[in-house]
Amino acid sequence: MPTKRQQGSGYELEVQKYLEGQGYKIHRAYASLFKIGNKTLCRSNDIFSVVDIIAKKKDHFTKWIQVSTGTRRAEKEKKLKGIGDIWTASDSVELWLRFDNKVWKIYRYQQTEQGKEFVEVAKIERGKYFEIKQGKEAKAG
Repeated sequence: MPTKRQQGSGYELEVQKYLEGQGYKIHRAYASLFKIGNKTLCRSNDIFSVVDIIAKKKDHFTKWIQVSTGTRRAEKEKKLKGIGDIWTASDSVELWLRFDNKVWKIYRYQQTEQGKEFVEVAKIERGKYFEIKQGKEAKAG
C-alpha cells in the first residue's frame, strides 16, 4: 500500500501528464530525500511552500496548481490564500482535488460577488473534461 507521500506524488504525476497532453510545459516541485543517521527523511520543495505545479502554454494563463485529495480542500485553500495577493491577471491559481480515487474537481481562485474565493470550474471524470459554468456542467473539447 503506498504511503500518503507516494499517493500524492502519483496524483501530481497524473495532473502533469494530463496537462502535458494538453500542450503545457510543466515545472513540478519534487520532495528532497535526505538521511540523518539511519533514517531517511523527506522535505517538501513546493513553490511558495504550497504550489506543486506551474504550467505554461503560449497565449494561456500561467497555471499555479496545488494537487490534493478532496478531504483536504479547506486546508489547501487556506494555504494558497495565505501566500497573499501576488497573482496577476495572467495567473490562474488552481486547486486540483482527487475524489474517490477517480474524479478530479478543479477549483480556481477568482473574484466573486462575495470577494475572492475558490470556485469549481471543471471536473475530469473517466478521462473526460467537463467545464462547470454558473452551476451547470458542459462537456468541453
